Parts: sequence; C-alpha cells; structure tokens
Amino acid sequence: MNKSDFCELLNAAGPSGYETNALSVWISMAGQFADECYIDEFGNGVAIIKAETPNLLSGDVINKHTVILDSHIDEIGLQVNHIDDEGIIHVGAIGSYDPAILVGQRVKIYSRKSDEFICYGVIGRLPTHLQSEDNEKTKIKIENIFIDIGSSTFDITSNLISIGDYVTIDREMEELSLFNIFTGKAIDNRAGCFAILETLERHAKLSNRKTTLIGIASVREETYSTSGARFYDSWKADDIITIDVTHASDQPNFEVNEQGERLMGSGPSIAVGSFLSKSLISELEYTAEHNNIDYTIEACPAGTGTNAEHTLLGNSNACRVGVISIPIKYMHTPVEMVNFDDIVNTAILLSKLYE
Repeated sequence: MNKSDFCELLNAAGPSGYETNALSVWISMAGQFADECYIDEFGNGVAIIKAETPNLLSGDVINKHTVILDSHIDEIGLQVNHIDDEGIIHVGAIGSYDPAILVGQRVKIYSRKSDEFICYGVIGRLPTHLQSEDNEKTKIKIENIFIDIGSSTFDITSNLISIGDYVTIDREMEELSLFNIFTGKAIDNRAGCFAILETLERHAKLSNRKTTLIGIASVREETYSTSGARFYDSWKADDIITIDVTHASDQPNFEVNEQGERLMGSGPSIAVGSFLSKSLISELEYTAEHNNIDYTIEACPAGTGTNAEHTLLGNSNACRVGVISIPIKYMHTPVEMVNFDDIVNTAILLSKLYE
C-alpha cells in the first residue's frame, strides 16, 4: 500500500448509508492480498487473512487467535430533501456537521439509486454587502444551507436531481509541502480503513501465521448504526480492535487540560479505561515499546465514542476489546489533516502484535 492508494480511498464518495463507491475501492485493494473479500449482509466490507501454520501431527491448520480489526468507512455528507421553485436544492446533514464550514464549498451530487456522480453544485450565501446587520450576526444553521447547480427552475433541477440523492464536498486529498502531511475530506475514518489494509498486507506476507486476521470496513458509523457490531457475533473472535481517529492536540484553541495531549506524528493513541481490556492494552504497550513504535495513551473514562461501544452489544462471545486512534486535526471538516506516518505506525503496531 502506498500514498496513491491512500488518496484514492479517501477521494471516493461514501457518506453513511451510501458507502458503495468507497467500499468498492477498499475491497479492490484488499483483494490483492486477502484470502477472502466480500460485502456482508449488513453492507460491511470484509477481508480475511487466514492462519496457515500446520499441525505436524494432524496436518490441520493451527489457529492461535482470531482477531477482528474494525474501522468505519463512511464519511459525513448531505442529502437532498427539497427542490424549490427556483431550482435551488435544500439539504439535511448525514452525520454531524458544523454548518459554518459548508458555506462557499463546491459539492458533488450522487444518485441514491445508482451511486453515480450526477453534477457539481455550490453552497452559496448572500454576499456580505447585501446582508443586514442582524443577518451577519445570525449563526448559520443546516436548514439555511442550500445548493445551487446553476438551474433557475424546479423542472430543470428535478430532471437531474431526486429527493434522497446524496452530496459530498468536492475536495481531493492533497499532500502538503511538509513531508507526509495530508489534508482533505473523509480522513475520519478512511485513515483507519487504510491502516487495516496495511496491517492485512503485512500479515499476508508472514509465513506460518498462527492468527486469522479479519478486517472490517464498517458502514453507517457516523449515523450511529451498529452494523459493524452485528458482524462480530458470527466469529468467535479472541480480540476485537476498533481503529478510529482522535483529536490531535496541536491544533489552535485545543483544550489540553480537558482532552489530553497527543500530537500529529506522535504515533497511534491507545485508549484506556471504561470497558477496554487491560491485558490487551498491556500487550499493545509492550509491543510498541519493544519495537520502538511511538505511541500515546488516551484516557477514556466514560467511553470512546467509537464502534467499540457496539462491540459489547453485538458480540455474545467473551473477547478482549481495544481501541487505537490516529490523531488528526480539524475533524468533520473538508480539511482534515493527518500525518501519514501515524497511519503506517498503527499498522506496524497491529502487525507486530499478531505476527
């Protein structure tokens, strides 16, 4: 896996409930090295690297561990809910958006039926010259967000766009001038999905594997679905680790006293506390320290805000649960930012843990 693969995965459209395009890219990449790849009945992408160490007496394969690595592939987005007489499109939010960052963005609109790209549009606003003083002070709300595709009538717009079609910000992944720093949309949480791909690829290269590694690109996390967790119960997994993103502390106005310190470039962040397995956390720390992998600890006394919470609901088997997060800046904006080294080091940590 390389940086071009990373950019391709993040550039694909895939808001919650409409992950087809992003899943297609992820499955295609995983298919280059996985023993099995498929979309399950809940819509999650699944890629499996099987254990292959033979028992010299019986000839059967020794499977020391079955491990699930889960990362949600969906992104936040918008959905068409009305077209007015002037052909303007009104939308609702898919997931949690700060409406202020939407103003002035160019967007891409996709068919809810075929997942095909339909057209571009822009999210406009009355120019500041024409706003009253009251308007300038009014907080922007999602119900005031509209998309203009250049049409002037309902008929023209409705011939192209249907109620329920989905929208993403038109923003390509870019590497900044500083080496290995990337910015764009959907880093939450395609960064985690890419880390799983990198982990699976490294695991596939091992000989005499004793662990079956199952990667899941789960869907609808941003709208609080438990689709990923429903998959867990079909496997007698020993460990289930969620890979997600977390807030990097080196962004302006960040409250370190409240949120804790973890810089971009400081490596994966290992969550501790709440329902998380102490023994698994200890093994992650030991593996990182003995392989010179930078990492931080993130205290999660009241929960992690990730798919890991759903693990307890969706898995009736006793297993260890862990969370590893990749620090990013400006979460849930079109200019999320990540250090590529943190993604790679997350994969190295996981592959070393189960080699």
